Amino acid sequence: MQVGTDLLVGRVHGGGEVTIDVENGDMFVGKVSSDTAINLIAAHDILDSFDDANLAIVNATTGDVTAPTTGDIYLQAGNDMVKPQTILILLY
Repeated sequence: MQVGTDLLVGRVHGGGEVTIDVENGDMFVGKVSSDTAINLIAAHDILDSFDDANLAIVNATTGDVTAPTTGDIYLQAGNDMVKPQTILILLY
């Protein structure tokens, strides 16, 4: 947990559940993957860290990525989750 500032989540993978919580700030998501579940929580915004308007990049995925993905993704933001040219792409 990081308190009092924004957090850039570059790349995270967990064999089990992944939970990232920013208590006072924004979260910028690069790539997060888990075999079971992902929980992303931010007091302010949860935004894509990539400017991928021309090339979509998957930001979060659960389950076996070579088969139909399975699992849960939970997002909770105090403000926004979408800004122009920074759209979160989720596979679950």
